[in-house]
Amino acid sequence: MKRIIAETILALVLVGVAIYGYIQHNEITKLEKELVQVQEFQEESEKLQQQLADSAVELTDLRVKAQILQATRVALSSGIALSDIEAAAQAEQEAQAANTEGDTSPSSGTPSEMNPDRLLAVGALRMLIFGQSDQKALASFQKALEMVDLKSKLKAVCAAQAGIAASGRPVSILSECSEQSE
Repeated sequence: MKRIIAETILALVLVGVAIYGYIQHNEITKLEKELVQVQEFQEESEKLQQQLADSAVELTDLRVKAQILQATRVALSSGIALSDIEAAAQAEQEAQAANTEGDTSPSSGTPSEMNPDRLLAVGALRMLIFGQSDQKALASFQKALEMVDLKSKLKAVCAAQAGIAASGRPVSILSECSEQSE
């Protein structure tokens, strides 16, 4: 009988140890999964900290650029530089008009209008001084865009690319050129 009691106690202890081992195994598995998640969070945290450091450097650079822009805007706010540039452009136009009065060749342009580069410069300077809502800056940019006549220049580029391709040379044809041929 002692033996049966001993075997029963031993069997109960063995079952208890097995249950305890099973519970511990489940806990260890659960902790391993949590550890993996913590490691992933840590890696993500390190990436975010690096991005934050990079952003801080960019923010510092942007603040310096904003200070430069503000100083330039204040320095040019009187409009004297803009007036000087517009007067110089007008004087050059008048000089071109005087030089081309006797010239009747078709290559002479219209001297009464500023060229696109000057219009872009005046528009940019006006935008810098008066801000993005300045209507004269917008008008300068629009006039420059109209003067460039992109369609005729695009036709010339497409024709040149077609000629290069026809000669057997490799050339990347602009997608706009294939749209024009259709």
